[in-house]
Amino acid sequence: MPTAVLLAVVAVITHVAVFQRAFWNPDEGFLATQARILGDGAQLYGGVVDRKPPVVPCLYAAAFQLFGSGTLWPVKVLAVAAHLATAVLLAVFARRRFGPTAGLMAGVLYLVASIGLAPPDAMAANFETFMLPASVAAIVLADRGRFAAAGFAAAVAALTKQSGGAVVLPVLWVAVMAAGKGLGGGGVAGGRRRDRGGRWVPWWRRCRGGAVGAVGLGALGLRRGGAGGGAASGGKAWGGVLLGRAVAGGVALNAAAFGGSVARDEIASGHAAWGVAGRRGGGAPGVAGDDSNAAPGGRAVRGRVPGAATRLRLQAVACVLLGAIVPWVGVALLLGAGRFVFWVVTGSGGYLSLEGGWLWAVARASGNLAIVAAAGLPLVWAAWRGRRFRADADLWLWLAASAIGVAAGTRFFGHYFLQLLPPLVLLGVAGVVRGALRWRTVAGYAALSATVFVYLAATWPQVRLDHIRGVAATVRAETRPGEPLLVWGMNPAVYYFAERPPATRFLTAGFLTNFAGGRPDSQVGEAYAVPGSWAQFTEDLTRTRPELVIDDSGNAAYRPDRIPRLDQFLKAHYRELERQGATVIYRRIDP
Repeated sequence: MPTAVLLAVVAVITHVAVFQRAFWNPDEGFLATQARILGDGAQLYGGVVDRKPPVVPCLYAAAFQLFGSGTLWPVKVLAVAAHLATAVLLAVFARRRFGPTAGLMAGVLYLVASIGLAPPDAMAANFETFMLPASVAAIVLADRGRFAAAGFAAAVAALTKQSGGAVVLPVLWVAVMAAGKGLGGGGVAGGRRRDRGGRWVPWWRRCRGGAVGAVGLGALGLRRGGAGGGAASGGKAWGGVLLGRAVAGGVALNAAAFGGSVARDEIASGHAAWGVAGRRGGGAPGVAGDDSNAAPGGRAVRGRVPGAATRLRLQAVACVLLGAIVPWVGVALLLGAGRFVFWVVTGSGGYLSLEGGWLWAVARASGNLAIVAAAGLPLVWAAWRGRRFRADADLWLWLAASAIGVAAGTRFFGHYFLQLLPPLVLLGVAGVVRGALRWRTVAGYAALSATVFVYLAATWPQVRLDHIRGVAATVRAETRPGEPLLVWGMNPAVYYFAERPPATRFLTAGFLTNFAGGRPDSQVGEAYAVPGSWAQFTEDLTRTRPELVIDDSGNAAYRPDRIPRLDQFLKAHYRELERQGATVIYRRIDP
């Protein structure tokens, strides 16, 4: 059975619970509601806001545009496909470095490890799930000397979730080390390599794929016209158009970065190291370029040119950075640079603050890390027992960079730890290849772990989701289609199930209060809101005049009696209609 087919079967078996319920965690409810708003013509970071980059919201919006917003199975299929793509890419990398058995096992072990979390973290179609394929692709491409394409893949990962940009560190490491040795998969030594016609191609032409793809993306954004918060050109197709244009930019990049200018024999060898002096001097004896003086094994001896290694390193770094930075510029032009930079980069300082809540953060980090370690215990053991820091420096650096990404903001939600799995799997596989454990032991433990977590997902309670559906049913009964609704809480799934538009661009109270899991009460309130958000919130409510307000805060630190402006607003314009558990439903009293 082909490896890809086997991995597809394993992916479906391990992730079948993805289809078991509509939403596994609040992120999915947020994304689905956001996608509906985008489908109605609003612009991201204008008509609806989020701290996350645009790839996943636009992916949801495109799926809704194609299949309708009333069904979630297309998004679930995409999530399973993302896990499968990650597994296949890991298999490709491991097969190239450690052999065919290691390749197959790397893919299988990733798929098993990816469900080794609490089911709401492992089964959700959220940001980390869609970030990982691009992250692994960046490493695979860098390993093959495709530095501009690797930079672009790193940019896609970061445009899926900011922490995905951590992969650029190991990519730069690979680029610098390969260039310093005059290697680089396709032969970057001397700053040039051959095209199919045997002509030498300067380094800057090999990197221009990054510029072509991203500048093309930026041009599409400029053609779209305007950066206002209103409807996009094309109205309801905004999400699909944006995603299509992003894909077009990516295709342009990859066509240039992967293109047919690379000689087939150089790609196959992976170590074409031609000396500059030999090439330019016609292949003098004892200098690379003279086939008669090739080293044993067919590898040519590099000519020693002063400063060549430094020049090659700078060229490789330039390729990576060009591929990584220019796509961000293109997306910023497409979405409006000011709003994009504010919401994705500069406007989340308070949210990412390291102050307060350390005890809770340490407890959550320790708990989720323990679950990951228990689910993949053989991988952890083999990675450490078979460690070779020098030989696997790129993988250890990738793991360290991923750990920094997980720790950013000190939230330590379970799904954050998915980012650790690709490098951990590869290091574990490397350890097994070196004799740290037997494959039989690893496979047996993986089967046991998969059984436990598949059963756990199948039996996981959904009391909270049932409660949200009940509140949404009340909203539908008490309002007419199209009437705006305000949900004061952290789970906007009520909007989705009630099929009523939000009364504000802020889908959760977190933007207005700085509330987040593990945040101490002392740092929650109006004073800690995103700058300017309360003025926009007041403007939204004045314009939309929501018929119902759903207070889903319960006893949390952002409940209305602790938020003076909201408390005054409710007392002046609303009366309590009914209570459902800890949720209070208010109806407007003035016309």
